[in-house]
Amino acid sequence: MIDKLSIVIPVYNGEGTIAQLLDSIKKQDYCNYEVIIVNDGSTDKTKQVIEEFSLSDKRFKIINKKNEGVSVARNEGIKNACGDHLTFADADDYYSEGSFSKLVDFSKNSDNDVIMFAFQTLNQSNKLIEKNRLPYESNSILFKKQINTIIIPDLLYGKIRGVGWNIVVNLNTVNKKYFKNDLLFQEDLLFCVDLFSDISSLGIYNEILYNYVRTDVSVMERYRANFDKESKYASKLIRKVLEKKEFFELVEVKNSYAFYLAMSYVRCIGNYFKLNHPTKKIQKEGLLKLSLDLNNDKNIKTLSKASKKLKFKHKIQYRLLNYKFIGIILFIYKLKDIKK
Repeated sequence: MIDKLSIVIPVYNGEGTIAQLLDSIKKQDYCNYEVIIVNDGSTDKTKQVIEEFSLSDKRFKIINKKNEGVSVARNEGIKNACGDHLTFADADDYYSEGSFSKLVDFSKNSDNDVIMFAFQTLNQSNKLIEKNRLPYESNSILFKKQINTIIIPDLLYGKIRGVGWNIVVNLNTVNKKYFKNDLLFQEDLLFCVDLFSDISSLGIYNEILYNYVRTDVSVMERYRANFDKESKYASKLIRKVLEKKEFFELVEVKNSYAFYLAMSYVRCIGNYFKLNHPTKKIQKEGLLKLSLDLNNDKNIKTLSKASKKLKFKHKIQYRLLNYKFIGIILFIYKLKDIKK
C-alpha cells in the first residue's frame, strides 16, 4: 500500500499556474508525501513562487537546473524521489480535494505495481470540458495477460491517455523507469508503454482525482518544423519496446501499433496547418515528402488495413495522403480556415 508518495513536478515559466497546483497538494488530507519541483531554467518568477512553498513546508523540495526540456527535468525528479510510490503532475494542472487519501485507501486492498485513476479536462477558466473515466470496471485489478492484450493496445489506439499524471507507480515492486531525454514528442506514451510492458498488476480506480487544464495555445497546437522526424522517432522507439518484449506475437498489439502508425501520419498532416503554420510552398513540399514516406513504408499493407478503424475525417486524410492527392488536402484545410 502507499505509505510515502513522491510527486515530481517539472516546471518552466509557470509563475501563473504553479501556485494553484502546489496549493491543491498542500490542502490534501493525507500528509505523508514529498513534492519534488524541478525548475527547468525558468526565466519568469517561478523560482520565487515555489520558494515560498519550500520555505514554509519541508515536504516541498526544489531542484533548480538549466533548461533542458521536460523529460530531463522529470528524470532529475525521479532520481531524487524517496517515496515508496511515485506520480507526476504538470504545472498547469491541480489535484481534486482528498485525492491522496482516496489513493491510499484504494492501495490498501492490494499492492499493485501501478494504479491508474480517472481525471477531468478543464479549460483555462476552470470550466469542465469532459470527464475522462477509464473504460474499465472500477476498483478492478488487471493482471499481466490483460495488461498486454488490453491496456497496451488501448494506449496505442488512444482509448486511454498515455501520461504520467494519472498513474501511481509502486517503487517497492517496479524498478524506476526514466523518460527518453532526446524525445520531444509522445515521451509520455513511450514511458507508459515501457512501464506497462514490465508490470504484473494494474489497479483501476475510476474516481476523478486530477484536473487536467487544457491551455488555449499549447505547444501541441503550434506548428513544429521537425514534427515529422519527431513522430517517426517516437514510433521507432515504441516499436523497439514492443519488439523487445516480443509483443508483436500478440495480434492485439500488432493491430494497435499499425493503427498508431496510421494515426501518426494523420497527425503529421495536421501539423502543417496549425497555428503559426508555414507557407503554402513548405506545406506542399512537406506533404509530398510525407506521402512518399507513407508509400515507401514497409508496413504499408498493415497500415492500410488499420486505417479502416480511423475516424471518418482521419480516414479521408490518410487516403488522400496515400494516393498523393496533396492539392485536395490543401483545399480542405483552406476551407476550414475560411469557415473560421
